[in-house]
Amino acid sequence: MIRAGVLAGLVFAAAPAAAFDIHVGTGVAVQSFALWHDASGALATLGNPTSVLEYPTLVSPTLTVGVEGDRDGWAIAGEATVFGLGGGAFRDRDYYAGAVLFSDTSSDARQDYGLTGRVTALAPLQYALGERWSATPFLRGQVEVQRITSYGLRCNAVCLGGTRPDDLAVLQQLAYGAGIGGGLRAETALGPDDGIALDVAALLGGFFVDDSHLLRNDLGPTPNILYRNATLSLDAGVTYRKQLTEALALTVNTEAGLDLGVGIATFAPATASASTHPGGFQRLRFGAGLGLTGQF
Repeated sequence: MIRAGVLAGLVFAAAPAAAFDIHVGTGVAVQSFALWHDASGALATLGNPTSVLEYPTLVSPTLTVGVEGDRDGWAIAGEATVFGLGGGAFRDRDYYAGAVLFSDTSSDARQDYGLTGRVTALAPLQYALGERWSATPFLRGQVEVQRITSYGLRCNAVCLGGTRPDDLAVLQQLAYGAGIGGGLRAETALGPDDGIALDVAALLGGFFVDDSHLLRNDLGPTPNILYRNATLSLDAGVTYRKQLTEALALTVNTEAGLDLGVGIATFAPATASASTHPGGFQRLRFGAGLGLTGQF
């Protein structure tokens, strides 16, 4: 998500001075991602990509808790978001050379659980952007973990094996990653007690998936496919803040992101016949949230 998903509750640098702020928010996280590998170098009859594992849309509710305070002029905000109890669809496609599809199956995906953490540190610097806007650079680091289980097996255009009942778990993926980078926050006041902030950020990191193909005994003990990707993440967010009282503020925010990864996929890693192939990863993320921030 991940965050997959949204990390609600950014606190404006222009908010009233306080020892620290505590934020609680709820929202929704949406993600769409795909993993693939290329085994054509090992067998010329296989395509590039050889296999694409895709979650077209995963939707989950979120709960966020955050805290912010000042240290040596830096405004430092930490947030943790829990998500799960959602899901969507899973699709698995396999190709021969020339993009000839030889297997296409789908399943129901369940997002068992997820957790993201983020720390944002706004620098003690501020730049004027015209008459109304100001900009502040920031550093950011984040981590994530989530588990997705897919149930049942349905044949789409073509498939090699039979179907499986909808209550049978056929695939489980534990996905986790981290990133570090920076960005810029632009802010403006809309009135005496409300304002808006725009964030853009770029992060470098990694995204890893421990994949358990539960019906593939030929791949050895699970997890039986390991995806390891270096990633570039691009994020953009908008937060509206309304001061309700001197000590309480309402925040509404949306966030979108793109993750691009390149790496390797290792099949049957716990066996003597393990094989490693080039692989890749792509994810789109979107989230929206509503929360309250108390100033102490």
